[in-house]
Amino acid sequence: MEASTLTSNQQASLHRIQVRPILPPERERWNTLMQAHHYRGFRTMAGRTLRYVATLDDRWVALLGWQAAAYQCQVREQWIGSY
Repeated sequence: MEASTLTSNQQASLHRIQVRPILPPERERWNTLMQAHHYRGFRTMAGRTLRYVATLDDRWVALLGWQAAAYQCQVREQWIGSY
């Protein structure tokens, strides 16, 4: 498979993308957009979380989120083999 080549305009657009953590007042907007557009649905993130937004010229174009793994999950631990 041949690698795609970006045009100079596409490359310039990529340089304008910024990824940053959301600000506290943006959390509700982030959650609402995730609920509306996530392909698997979205309810909430539990525990310690990181929420980021990718912007292009100050317009939100992507959302990213991470959450800590469950502290205790016996079934998972048994499957991994560390329990």
